[in-house]
Amino acid sequence: MKIAVLQNPGHGGSDHHLAHLLLAAKEAGHDAVIFGKCREDKNVFEEYGLQFHPTELPPWRKPLRRLAHTLHSWFGGDSFQKQIGIFQPDVVIAGDIWTAPHVLHLAQRMKSAGVGFVQADGLKDGSLQKYHIDALPTVLTPSEYMRRQLTEHDVGADRIFVVRPGVDLDRFRPGDGGAAARANLGLPKDAFIVGCMGTISADKGQDCLVDVAALLPGDSHLHFLLIGADDRPFAWELKRRISDSGLQERVTFCGFKREVPDLLSACDAFAVPSKKESFSLALAEAMAAGLPVVYSGAGGMDEVVGDCQAAIRIPTDNPSAWLEAFLKFESEPERRNELSITARHHAEAYLGIEAGNDAFLQVLERACAGDFRAG
Repeated sequence: MKIAVLQNPGHGGSDHHLAHLLLAAKEAGHDAVIFGKCREDKNVFEEYGLQFHPTELPPWRKPLRRLAHTLHSWFGGDSFQKQIGIFQPDVVIAGDIWTAPHVLHLAQRMKSAGVGFVQADGLKDGSLQKYHIDALPTVLTPSEYMRRQLTEHDVGADRIFVVRPGVDLDRFRPGDGGAAARANLGLPKDAFIVGCMGTISADKGQDCLVDVAALLPGDSHLHFLLIGADDRPFAWELKRRISDSGLQERVTFCGFKREVPDLLSACDAFAVPSKKESFSLALAEAMAAGLPVVYSGAGGMDEVVGDCQAAIRIPTDNPSAWLEAFLKFESEPERRNELSITARHHAEAYLGIEAGNDAFLQVLERACAGDFRAG
């Protein structure tokens, strides 16, 4: 089977999720190509050895750019439809909702299966209708939480398939303390490092951790490591607030990093203060790395944690409770080691990549059989 994916790839959790699924499809003998414009110097699909075809995908909600793209193709340029048509896909997948109208058009034109992937929480009113997600024969989503969200937005439940993200348990595993990673980041040697991973943004809620840092007692060695792109206004404002509050010795921004397992090995605990999460791959990866976690419980995060005692659910409007949890992790090393083992066992039992990969391949097999054929 030939699979075409329309997405401007980067390095976010949704990119990693889709890359794992396409890698599984490739290993099962299918042929997958990602079409889009790379958002960074190198994307996760290329790093996984998947085919990436640089392609300009005109934004559906910007008619003038679509018209310019069409005129360019009329006067001798290759349109993205022609480039994908040469590949002759059996299945066309929208990696982002804004590519769904293109997928629907291509699926109808090529008599292929049209599939939409809805991974981002916080759906805006009317966005699913604007981008014709409700017209796609098949919709994939990463959690039961997102499945409920979609049904509330009038997407038929019989067309929604949950394909949960998973963790490469060989790559993410308890580390040896991450001395080299700590040294490279310039972290204090005697610090108790609490990691937090994700683009520095309001939705990821790192400002909650700054609130916690402001409450730290003077004798605490607690130190927050914020891992993620920090080149946006929210991050600049957060850095300014940290500087004005004199918290530079308590918080380190390390920017976007690819060596995530090494960074997690440098941490003693983990924080997920997000306000929106469809699933939270970062939370799953932290548990696989054997880190005790404090998390907000937003969106689909409870599906990651289940009843595991190594993760503590605390609302982000209670920074003193977050502080109490971290200080307890710091002061009770034996208990922390027990929680580390518990987190890893939970990840091995529930957070591997196999279940999601199997669900994805089953959908593809049904699509190949014509169950979801458009037009």
